[in-house]
Amino acid sequence: MKKMTRQVYLVVLALTLACMVAGQAFAQLTPDEKTEIENAAATGNTEAVKAAVKRAIKRAVAAGQNPETVASEAASAAVLAAVLGNQDSTAVAQAVGSGATSGAVEAAVETGQDVAAATQAASSGATSGAVEAAVETGQDVAAATQAASSGATSGAVEAAVNTGQDVATTTQAASSGATSGAVEAAVATGQDVATTTQAASSGATSGAVEAAVATGQDVATTTQAASSGATSGAEEAAAATGQDVAAISEAASSGATLAEPEPEPEPEPEPEPEPEPVVEEPITQDETEASPR
Repeated sequence: MKKMTRQVYLVVLALTLACMVAGQAFAQLTPDEKTEIENAAATGNTEAVKAAVKRAIKRAVAAGQNPETVASEAASAAVLAAVLGNQDSTAVAQAVGSGATSGAVEAAVETGQDVAAATQAASSGATSGAVEAAVETGQDVAAATQAASSGATSGAVEAAVNTGQDVATTTQAASSGATSGAVEAAVATGQDVATTTQAASSGATSGAVEAAVATGQDVATTTQAASSGATSGAEEAAAATGQDVAAISEAASSGATLAEPEPEPEPEPEPEPEPEPVVEEPITQDETEASPR
């Protein structure tokens, strides 16, 4: 009996140690990183939030860790700190999204990893973390979702341009990650999945458009990539979580359409100038005398 008890004890101990090791391996935000992100968010310093998240993501990707997890942790920590500090939590969520994807793109390029995969994972984590934190703190979930998604695609576009990557491919990956993360988080937290999906898709598309304009990219191509990625990411996540795929696809498509830039009105044709009236010269007296009679 004692021998059996000892064996059970050893098994439990081994499992406990394994869980501890696993926890250390997947607790990807270091205490210093978390503190830096929280301090920046608590003061509303969005540039500092973006920079801190970007550094954390780059470290994680370089170490072979999952950028989705660290981005999610960063978003949760930042949004919570912003709320507690009475700061604009949507602006902070947007900064997290931008820092997450820009860091993922740069780190993947520097380390020779799959840029699209890293971008998609970081975008998904940033969006899902923002959704969960918004629910937890009683914030506007759609606004937080839209902000994080917008930041994710804008950060991806900017980083793709800076590192010479294919902008459309990177945009599509970021947009796909944003909607898939939103769907999964909405399901997990009991939110309206279609509404959350629409917000994510709208944010992802608008963020991509704004970044394309700012960096001189082809806006139509970037918009199409963002819209396509948003829909595919939403559909995949809906199927994986047992949601109505058609309804979620429609929500994603609707959100993307709402964010697409309106076509510029064609310039009105300039009116043709009116012909100048021909003024006949009056006949002089000499001409009258010279005319035949």
